Amino acid sequence: MARRAVRGSDAHMNVDEFASLWSRPDDRPPSLTIANGRWFDGRGFDAVTMHTVDGRLSRRRPRTIDGVVDLAGMYVVPPFGEAHNHNLHSRDDGAEAIRRYLAAGVFYVLIANNLPTLARGLRPMLNTPTSVDAVFAHGGLTASDGHPIALYERLAEQALLSGFTRSQLADEAYYVIDSVDELVRKWPRIMSRTPDLIKTFLLFSEERDQALQHHVGLDPAILPEIVRMAHQAGLRVAVHVETAADFHYAVCAGVNLVAHLPGHSYRAGYEPATYEISPADARCAGDRGVIVVTTGRLARRIKDPDRVARALDVQRHNIRLLLSSGVRVVVGSDDYSDTSLGEANHLHALDVLDNLALLRMWCCDTPRAIFPDRRIGELADGYEASFLALAGNPLDAWHHVTSIRLRVKQGRLLNVARARASFAPTASRCKTTV
Repeated sequence: MARRAVRGSDAHMNVDEFASLWSRPDDRPPSLTIANGRWFDGRGFDAVTMHTVDGRLSRRRPRTIDGVVDLAGMYVVPPFGEAHNHNLHSRDDGAEAIRRYLAAGVFYVLIANNLPTLARGLRPMLNTPTSVDAVFAHGGLTASDGHPIALYERLAEQALLSGFTRSQLADEAYYVIDSVDELVRKWPRIMSRTPDLIKTFLLFSEERDQALQHHVGLDPAILPEIVRMAHQAGLRVAVHVETAADFHYAVCAGVNLVAHLPGHSYRAGYEPATYEISPADARCAGDRGVIVVTTGRLARRIKDPDRVARALDVQRHNIRLLLSSGVRVVVGSDDYSDTSLGEANHLHALDVLDNLALLRMWCCDTPRAIFPDRRIGELADGYEASFLALAGNPLDAWHHVTSIRLRVKQGRLLNVARARASFAPTASRCKTTV
């Protein structure tokens, strides 16, 4: 099928004219000159002319071009990332999540726990030039009666898991690992589901013997062996944490990603010290290249205003300490009904990051944390030609991160209205925070 023309060589068009075109996913992306844009370079915006060639960015004009897009002074940033969610769950509700992500300019998503059987039907809708790109952890590793077992059982009882029953959840939504021997026995099954990374759970490790049922996780002594086996298989390890002690055990075990800031679900009866990361652990995390995902907005679900205030103070302490220790902090929401936009706005409201640092965290560091081997998160020669054009400068006014006038992925226009037509509308059937 012939590619739809972009008005001819050296033809100029404004953003509205360009947005009226649609590049099919099986076509070669057009070679374009992108003129009169202000391009984010990690420090600010630079008025340069860029080109797209075979889905990559180039400062050098190609020999032939299909057209010139005039951005008329718009501000260009890399697409945003979402480093913790579960809403690309199945084909039943994945289409709506994809629409939300594209509308918000979020092109890269990490699904931190899911049912691999259900994800199989969703995968053909993902990782294409006209959809979002996602990685999946599949079922996480926890202890007997540990999180997230009760959560998934409740969802199954409410018929929110696309037909899965309680009896089908073990070794699908989660793996019970109570010893190294059990890990070794179940490892072939875990690997057979081809996860993109391994998700693990630590909860209140410092009081594991007296922790409440369903609010426990792995024995921390098992975690180093999980990390060793995962790394041997070429997989990264992410860990759910609740407390500063969980964070300590995770860093010592050599995990790659910590999937929450400690204190995201600040429990009644606990002091801030339970959740405040120590300077020594922060330095160790920085030295080891550990990535920490925020998920701080979850604390706003707490009904007690005093606990919310304490939780937010702990978040400010932890974020400042981690960043000053050289830890890469990235944006993730763990909010099934949202994208990472709500989490980014939460971080902005915390007032611990200026707009430049927050923008860089969301559009540079977060995508690279999700896809560390890809050339994304930067608008430079040879990087994927994926970007958003904003009507205003988000460094001056943060709300401009939502003023998206153009979405381009790998050199192809993303027309959200047309993208909606490419996915069959379905009802959302699962809501989970893991």
